[in-house]
Formats: sequence, structure tokens, C-alpha cells
Amino acid sequence: IALLQGMTEGKVAGACVDVLEQEPLSAMNKDMRERLNEMLDYPNFIVTPHIAGYTFEALYKMSNELLEKITGHS
Repeated sequence: IALLQGMTEGKVAGACVDVLEQEPLSAMNKDMRERLNEMLDYPNFIVTPHIAGYTFEALYKMSNELLEKITGHS
């Protein structure tokens, strides 16, 4: 709400986000979807997919850390 208000009042010049308050989008309630749609109407509001954890490197690191926790070895 604060980000939308700041953009509406011209106090925020723009924003780029990759994490939303509620994910996945299908889990958003009606009010959240309406606020998101309002922000998406601003050309200076950008949303990117929250997929950084799905890179090969991230999955490899998570797997190694899990293995270390299970086996007790580092």
C-alpha cells in the first residue's frame, strides 16, 4: 500500500520488484490483485519473476548444503 501511495503521490519515481507480498499470484486475495494491477498501470513499475532460486547454481548450492546438514560433513 505504501509503495502504491508513494507512486500515486509522486514521492516514488519508480520501482522494480521480484518479490511480492503474496506468492504465488493465485494465492493473492482480491484486494492484493487490485493493488498489483493498479501498480502495473504505471510504466515506471516493473515486476520480474521471482526465479533466482531456480538457477543451476542455486539448486546445486542448496543441494550441497542439504547434504552437509544430513551427513554432518562440510
